[in-house]
Amino acid sequence: MRARVLLGCAVAVIGLAGRARAQKNGSTPLVTVNGEAFDSLRGRPLENATIEMIGGARSTVADSRGRFSFDSVAPGKYTFVAYHAALDSIGFAGLSARAIITDGHDSVRIAVPSFPTLWRLACGDVPAPSDSGFVYGSVRDAATHKAIAGATVNLTWVDISLDSAHQVRQKRWRRQVTSDSTGSYGACGIPTDAAARVQAYSTAGASGLIDLSHDSLRVRRRDLFVGPAESAGRERRGMIAGTVANEAGAPFPGARIVMDEVSEVRSDRNGRFTIRDVPIGTRQLQVLSIGMAPVVMTVDIFAADTSVVAAQVRRMTTLDVVRIIGSAAQRRLIQDLESRRHRGGGYMLDSTQIGGHGTMMSVFTTVPTVQIQRIGNAGRFFVLLPQGNRQCVAALWIDGVQQMTGREADVAYDQLLDIHPDEIAVVEVYPHATTVPMELAGTDPTCGVVALWTKSKLSR
Repeated sequence: MRARVLLGCAVAVIGLAGRARAQKNGSTPLVTVNGEAFDSLRGRPLENATIEMIGGARSTVADSRGRFSFDSVAPGKYTFVAYHAALDSIGFAGLSARAIITDGHDSVRIAVPSFPTLWRLACGDVPAPSDSGFVYGSVRDAATHKAIAGATVNLTWVDISLDSAHQVRQKRWRRQVTSDSTGSYGACGIPTDAAARVQAYSTAGASGLIDLSHDSLRVRRRDLFVGPAESAGRERRGMIAGTVANEAGAPFPGARIVMDEVSEVRSDRNGRFTIRDVPIGTRQLQVLSIGMAPVVMTVDIFAADTSVVAAQVRRMTTLDVVRIIGSAAQRRLIQDLESRRHRGGGYMLDSTQIGGHGTMMSVFTTVPTVQIQRIGNAGRFFVLLPQGNRQCVAALWIDGVQQMTGREADVAYDQLLDIHPDEIAVVEVYPHATTVPMELAGTDPTCGVVALWTKSKLSR
């Protein structure tokens, strides 16, 4: 697995020995060592990086141009290590360079390897697409912390484009890789301009569905812990204790803290919140409040342990109201939705009720009479509706088109794995065949109907 090779070789690529010079007649005057710390991925200096000189047990801070110096250094062999927050997102704890210091004319350069170098280490000799990068990391068992070989890692994203008629088109992509004997994985060719999501699962369970950082960086690392789903006992659960503050650092009360598989909580008057009985593994939470930009955080949960988090919310920039006059077809769809809402017979959720959830599975758990049937540990599921003394799989409609039914229903519901609640405008659920609207009856409404309408469909 090349992801492991990348981790093992990163420091070796970075190390840069200084120029070796012959010392004169054994004299060893103290000299000044100058150096530079540079981020080759972002093309800028590592401003304010902390630089440690291991052999001399000294440290300093780089200036705005990434330059640093150490005075009164005795000639000899030294290792210089740079630490910076920019290194965290690519999975480097620090960068090192080894140098032989002689007469003070040596210059030490500590640099993040270039993207072509890292791509070759992680992905081989296949040319890198200009708009893509790679994601790598490790998969571990949240209960034992041991690496998991053979775990499946799914990455999904949506490609949005305009066709010749200036209609918005969406294509969903999925990349699936398997962890190696050390639990390491690497996925190459992941677009940098798309909001990608990642999830790992194995016989030990699954991680949460995690949003990757969306900062156009071509190298991203995400380690994942997997654990049993919410059906696990309390011995396989942990707790989150957190605080929410505003831009000034003052406590922010009343913020909604939303996670899949657990009940929503709110921050108290001191900005504090606690979430109990959280399934172990890597999970994602969102901090939401009206008028504030959402905060998305990834948290590793371990059994009988408390994970501490701190969130800071910032006010969103308010834009002028934009009025949109839809097409005749779009107006007709909205009229039909309003008509069904007034007729009743089912449940209807709009975007304000849907958007606070991380997955479509979480959305459906809020609907009365609905039960979720999980399929394995990959986040797959069916929506079950009651029919007399039994339950059966609801027919699924997306944007007015009935999806596969019968033996192929699992293929239809797999599409929900690639849909994020933020993309959905309306969800309709009709539990009983007698209340299913004629326009959604389709071929087999006897088990009830679930209908999703995307924002892109209703805005055309």
